[in-house]
Amino acid sequence: MLENVLKEFLILFAELAVLFLVISFIVGFLQSKFSNDRLKRILSKGNTITNSVIGATIGLLTPFCTCSTIPLLIGLFQSNAPFGGAMSFLFASPLLNPAVVVLFITFFGVKATIIYVSIIFGFSILAGIFLEKMGFRKYIKPIASPKTCGCGCGRHSPKSQTDMQSAVASSMELFKKIFPFLILVAVVGSIIKGLVPNTYVMMLSSGHNEFISVPLAAILGIPMYIRTETMIPIGMVLFEKGLGMGTIIALLVGGAGLSVPELVLLNTIFEKKLAFTIIFSIFSVAVLTGIIFNLLY
Repeated sequence: MLENVLKEFLILFAELAVLFLVISFIVGFLQSKFSNDRLKRILSKGNTITNSVIGATIGLLTPFCTCSTIPLLIGLFQSNAPFGGAMSFLFASPLLNPAVVVLFITFFGVKATIIYVSIIFGFSILAGIFLEKMGFRKYIKPIASPKTCGCGCGRHSPKSQTDMQSAVASSMELFKKIFPFLILVAVVGSIIKGLVPNTYVMMLSSGHNEFISVPLAAILGIPMYIRTETMIPIGMVLFEKGLGMGTIIALLVGGAGLSVPELVLLNTIFEKKLAFTIIFSIFSVAVLTGIIFNLLY
């Protein structure tokens, strides 16, 4: 049994290491192309609907974590970028990025990826439009200079470096920072796959438990501070063990979209009414997405 666990650990870690080396290079290259001023110019192309679509699209294409999204959002507010587009970016960025899409396809397949991306992308657009139309911009607090979370996500490379050199340097830096998480994911995944009986996991998604497990997973994800990228491989192991796909997705969306650090940052830049609306919106989409996945899988 221990030999099986070790084998699963080595296989999972090797897969993740290769994926993250490639993904972190793409992350570094894309980050070298975006700045507050550039994002503001892109977001200011049209009306509220157009800006929200563009904001969600930028969130899909840019590889920012939860903590680095908010300092970037502060910069957009300081430069007077369109509110709806900025909010759509806030919702989409931690939940939709190149790393998430690649890992989703790798572990869950194209169909699940299309469903997930479609729901979160559509929600991000509608949320941005709604918040702007309802005048929620007035609930932004006086904003101080943005600070990063210290994870290195928003760090800029020296001007002398080319985009390619910057991407290589950034990818190695990001890979070093994510390395302990890869070890942890591989350990947790191999233990679950090799030692936890399928029946224990399946009980969480059986009968009426299915209706309880989805909202409960969305709530439990918040204090866990899950990186979407690291949760996906563990989610795949849990899915193979029999846990409902909807429960896994709700945990992923709740954890990545509403981590404790993000809640603290939200409270510093938004009045309570807007902060609560954002929290309720992400919790709702986590539950809705989970229910849809449970119906389809």
